[in-house]
Amino acid sequence: MGLIDKDVPFHPDFGARHGLVADGPEGSVYVVGMTDAAAGQTLFFGGQLRIQRRTWSGDVVFDQLIPEFSFIPLAAKSDSSGNVLVSCFFSDNNNTSIDSANLFTVGRDGAVVKENELPRGINSFSSISLAPDGKITLGGQGNIAPPDSLNFLLWVPEDGQPQSQVFQYNLGGIDRGEALAIAPNGDFILAGTTDVQGVVIRVDPSGNLVWARMDFLDQNAAGQGDEVWDVTVTPDGFIAVVGQETTFDNLFGTFPVVNRRSFIALLDGDGNLVWKTGLGKSTISGITYTQAGTFMTCGNYGDSLNLIEIDRNGKVIN
Repeated sequence: MGLIDKDVPFHPDFGARHGLVADGPEGSVYVVGMTDAAAGQTLFFGGQLRIQRRTWSGDVVFDQLIPEFSFIPLAAKSDSSGNVLVSCFFSDNNNTSIDSANLFTVGRDGAVVKENELPRGINSFSSISLAPDGKITLGGQGNIAPPDSLNFLLWVPEDGQPQSQVFQYNLGGIDRGEALAIAPNGDFILAGTTDVQGVVIRVDPSGNLVWARMDFLDQNAAGQGDEVWDVTVTPDGFIAVVGQETTFDNLFGTFPVVNRRSFIALLDGDGNLVWKTGLGKSTISGITYTQAGTFMTCGNYGDSLNLIEIDRNGKVIN
């Protein structure tokens, strides 16, 4: 799909969640990110929430800015009605508050259908997933467990009364949870980083650890961090993750060279690696599985966002 509208650039280099993608209706995808503040505005982190819906051929269906606040997007998923749900931090125009998190529901025409302020029991709602019954599950890195354990605090909104559930696992490093998906059988797939290795874990609905896998990335000898930023699950139970991988080489056998590249990896339901494809030096931070049976990734490239489509065999389509 190529670069997205350089005339109004998305905010460059905004952390891990500056570029998100969700499957859309009628052969389209939603793209979510930050854009530069309008003239005269001094918003926190200098940007606004921007949502586009684009066809697979690249045509823009709508391009929506939410100008009143500086909303910092964290996660995006589409629902069965073709809407897109986006969770965000926000600060007001006086940069006085980043205390709350909001969940926007945006319709296929770009109108904001619903806005909910979310409870703040975690550092950030870094992920959204929809259960097969349509229940919305939000999760992120909890601040309850010790920092050396991978921990997710999940909120499950149901009839306006959120419920919480804490998952906490010590995987041997300083851990950070980033992404959440729900498998066809209801298991949670959690992804993130443990020490300097990307990790994907599978947890049953009661919180019992089924497996944890870190062997889908190359052994990191550079002392640099591998990172997993987002995860999606296909209808037949395969797991796709995106992030950045670090490898270490010696130039002429003497000079250390650290190489960082983005990647997409496909795992089976047991966490075994099926294939892995490098996606260059873009910072890939979002992934979705499309109605066409392909994967669409979104990431930062310069001051724009880039969409890359990959087929089920790991081949880049565009």
